[in-house]
Amino acid sequence: IRSQFGWHIVQKTDEQPIGPYDKQKETLVSEYKKTRMLKDKYSKYVEELKTKFNFKLNDDGFNFLRTKFDSSKTIIDYNADSLFSAADKEKIIASFDDGKITLNDILNHLNVNRDFQHTPLNNQTLKTIINSSSEQTILNKRAKDLNIEKDDEYAAALRDYENGLLVF
Repeated sequence: IRSQFGWHIVQKTDEQPIGPYDKQKETLVSEYKKTRMLKDKYSKYVEELKTKFNFKLNDDGFNFLRTKFDSSKTIIDYNADSLFSAADKEKIIASFDDGKITLNDILNHLNVNRDFQHTPLNNQTLKTIINSSSEQTILNKRAKDLNIEKDDEYAAALRDYENGLLVF
């Protein structure tokens, strides 16, 4: 199976029959609501961290991006490697306490996260892409501040994840 993180091997270990839709509907609705609530809490948490760490969009970097993209086209219409020079990729698009988001960070995020491939590259979409690109970096800063790597439970989970035994 291919995911945004690469190729994965899946082993089927069990099979369970699924009941009729009418019986499963309540469970599906409940799971959907939990997922939506979790996404909302996650987004709120990331926004709180951005505020705490003084996350700011760099106007010069954002304006540079706007000049490179036609708002009637999508990411898939461009070859970013030929569109940007090595110096361009080092431009700071956003910053926060002790950190920055460069154009290269954004391009790497877009290579992994295909959610924006068919979205017109207008100002709002570009801001959404920058925000999405910065999430992991902001979360990493918080984890570093909490010294999470010294936590035994985290270290064990990370080892399992790196060995392909755990899926998040």
